[in-house]
Amino acid sequence: VWHKKIEKQLTSGTSAGAFSAEQVQEKHEARLREIEQVKKRRAEREKELAQREEELDRAQREKVLQEAEELEQRDECFHTEQARTRSEIRLREGRAKPVDVLYDVLNDAAEEEEGEDAI
Repeated sequence: VWHKKIEKQLTSGTSAGAFSAEQVQEKHEARLREIEQVKKRRAEREKELAQREEELDRAQREKVLQEAEELEQRDECFHTEQARTRSEIRLREGRAKPVDVLYDVLNDAAEEEEGEDAI
């Protein structure tokens, strides 16, 4: 099949040993080794990319969880402050509930402790 090419290379100075069966087999094996190396590098690269992607996903999940916790804390703080405000309004207007009286007593006790600590 490649007779003309081989003849041309022989006339240009290439040795006949370059076209021997052993030489052809050696080139074929070298190509196979190179293909295996490329496959290994590709597999390693894909593995590294998968690890990087997994780390990014993990970091994203942690960030979302942290934001959810912060939101929950702000929400809890807001509701607590609203409950205090409603309690103070009911106390001022004379329509206090038992829980409002308890809040007032605890709040007064906490203010007294702060006053003592400041002295």
